[in-house]
Amino acid sequence: MKSLVHFFAVVMKRLLSLLSLSAQTIDELKTRAANGDAEAQNNLGNCYYNGEGVTKDYAEAVRWYRKAAEQGHANAKIVLNLMGVVW
Repeated sequence: MKSLVHFFAVVMKRLLSLLSLSAQTIDELKTRAANGDAEAQNNLGNCYYNGEGVTKDYAEAVRWYRKAAEQGHANAKIVLNLMGVVW
């Protein structure tokens, strides 16, 4: 299970690094996430999980993944389950 979580983290980190998240992009993502956009919430969770564009913060990542999962976002649900988080 932990190796699967690690694999997912590595893949997400590489994908996010390709996007070159700027401070402006992060700010826009935070605004969309705060306004209830499930995809933005999931992506912001990825940013916090991997420390891309923000300081790595697993608790904050879980908070955003939960918000996305509560709206039915499939990837957020998978990530939370892989992390062993009850949502």
